[in-house]
Amino acid sequence: MYLLDGMLVMVLGIAGYALARGLFVMLQFYRSRRIRWIREGGLLLFVSWMFWVISVTLFPIPIGIRLEAHPRLNLVPLVSVMNSIKQIGTAYEGDSLFMLHLVLRNVGGNFLLLLPLGFLAPMLWERMLALNSLFLFALVTTIGIETLQLLETLAVGIGHAVDIDDVIFNASGAVAGYFIYRIAKKYSKSVKKPVGVGDTIQ
Repeated sequence: MYLLDGMLVMVLGIAGYALARGLFVMLQFYRSRRIRWIREGGLLLFVSWMFWVISVTLFPIPIGIRLEAHPRLNLVPLVSVMNSIKQIGTAYEGDSLFMLHLVLRNVGGNFLLLLPLGFLAPMLWERMLALNSLFLFALVTTIGIETLQLLETLAVGIGHAVDIDDVIFNASGAVAGYFIYRIAKKYSKSVKKPVGVGDTIQ
């Protein structure tokens, strides 16, 4: 059996995008077209984040083996989190700190997973400046991830658990990222001051 590592997919994906996009930008520059460098940097960050999400949510994938599929599916909100909290002090031979670490890593990891989406999407696409559009985009993204994880488990017999809690925390993280973007944008505007007579640009 061979495990296809997500890191390899991420590196190849980012490198492929950088090469293709770099050639496109060079062509635009050669034609004397305006290059929006900040947007290009944002696109690179977005694509890098996208391949990172793919690498941590869908990989590793076993090659050369097929196990009997036993999907772990939970569609009841917050049940998994509450069950994990109840096990603090009893699971892992009563190691409360270790169990608390697992709960925080699960909740925090899912919250942070789509946070960059909430920050980068409105920066790159005007339609994502509306919170309802951003939330819908995040919801479709996280449900898509969970669906692919379920299909992966059914296909190869090994995969991640499919949990409604992941959808809740993923979407919440994206919304938090959106408000971080709005606050950062408002702050950046507030610190800008027009240069008047007698002023100098430092």
